[in-house]
Amino acid sequence: MRAARQWHKPLVPGWIRWPSIILVLVLYAIPGLFSSYRAWVQIRSLHLIVPRKELGIGDTLRVNTVSWARTWVDVDLVLIQGKRVDTLATHEIPRNHNASIDPRWRRDSIIVVLTPSILAGYTPGPATIRAHAIGGPQWLRTPPPLVRESLVQLAFAP
Repeated sequence: MRAARQWHKPLVPGWIRWPSIILVLVLYAIPGLFSSYRAWVQIRSLHLIVPRKELGIGDTLRVNTVSWARTWVDVDLVLIQGKRVDTLATHEIPRNHNASIDPRWRRDSIIVVLTPSILAGYTPGPATIRAHAIGGPQWLRTPPPLVRESLVQLAFAP
């Protein structure tokens, strides 16, 4: 005699199971992947704005930075001429309060006006303005710095 095959009803019907799986993916997996990208990259953009190639007293240097705000980001503005290197400004962009799930950017800038005291000790001639941004460690990894440079001529009366 053949035993009759019995069909079992699943505990959760298919019309509930699939939307639940999709809901979990939308609510957790996709933001989690984006958060992972933000932890890996950390700096969305870094722009060094130099008004012209010949810089003198009174010229303004700007650094605009956008961070993914998953961790803090240190931004430095440096003037280099020969062996002389001076940090003109440093700034730390803070992270978001709940950084792993808050996808908002943090924008910040550095503005430096070249004054006689900043240019003291430099000579007229070629120099380099460098903006340097580096994020904090995430996942036992510190990302490589993001660097922007501009070659300039210092033109002022010493």
